[in-house]
Amino acid sequence: MNNPLRLVIRIAIFAVVVIPLLLFATSFNVRFTEAAVKTRFGEAGEGAVITEPGFKWKLPAPFESVTKYDTRGRFVQTRSTSVQTEDRSEVIIEAFAVWRVQDPLVFYQRFSKSGPRADMHFEAGEEAVRSRMFGALSEISNYSLDDLFTPVRGQSQLPALEQDILRRLRGEATDEQGGLPLDQYGIEVAAVGINRLVVPASTTEKIIQRMGESRDRIANEIQTQGNAQASAILARAGADAAKIRAFAERRADEIRARGEQEAAEFYAEQNAEPALAQFLAKVEAMKKTAAERFTLVVSEDDFGFELFSPSAVNGAGNGIFPGRGLLDPDLATGTGSRTGSTAGGDE
Repeated sequence: MNNPLRLVIRIAIFAVVVIPLLLFATSFNVRFTEAAVKTRFGEAGEGAVITEPGFKWKLPAPFESVTKYDTRGRFVQTRSTSVQTEDRSEVIIEAFAVWRVQDPLVFYQRFSKSGPRADMHFEAGEEAVRSRMFGALSEISNYSLDDLFTPVRGQSQLPALEQDILRRLRGEATDEQGGLPLDQYGIEVAAVGINRLVVPASTTEKIIQRMGESRDRIANEIQTQGNAQASAILARAGADAAKIRAFAERRADEIRARGEQEAAEFYAEQNAEPALAQFLAKVEAMKKTAAERFTLVVSEDDFGFELFSPSAVNGAGNGIFPGRGLLDPDLATGTGSRTGSTAGGDE
């Protein structure tokens, strides 16, 4: 009984301890965000990169080993560094980059000497990106302070500077020892950004002065454009006014001519009986004078006020206008023209 029990216990221990150890030594799992590099005796040959996620088999160490890399983007931040712009002004800049492992095999071959673990490789890759970032920040020497701090028409040059740094990192960046571009290290730089750009106190006054000059230049341009538009508007308005004035004068002449033509008939009637015209004018003057509340001292000899005289009705018989004798003594005695008598008799 004891021997079978011991056998069962040994099998159980083997199943619980040895089998998991064997599985751990001969298998590995690749996540969908990872890429694995399987090496044999430390050498990575063709087909060493495994990107398909799932459970995989391998020979136990030291025959085969697996290094897994997270292929998601990683963030690296540079320290503050002082650089010069195109106009030899000093600025302090901080930038960041987002990078990832693009070619796991090349990445492993370049950084496997940094240590046996993947995190050591990432540290070496991050340092490579950071060192090249410092060199790529020299692209700011192609921009002046006006480009960086006084954007024209609301458009800043910082995005263009970031794109220049990114192109430098992707294709041309080398370290001080003459290292290769980052793509030769299996690294892809996805994005570059500038998160801090300041100027020392020594250059602040210069920036403020240039900003003022830039604003003055923009204001002068706008004022010049406004003056040109105003001149055009005034010229157009003057031409329109001249057309309207000419039309109005021509229309007024037409109305005046038609009025004079229509009034000619009434002038002819008034010439036939001038005393009636004078009488009506006097009556109109009396209406206007009596309509106002005021005291007026005038002479009865003044035009329009003869009818206020008590003697105005003297001799005013049938066919004789009151006050007619004051105008024409012959008319007062009835010896006036036949036309006047006839007109009076008709009335």
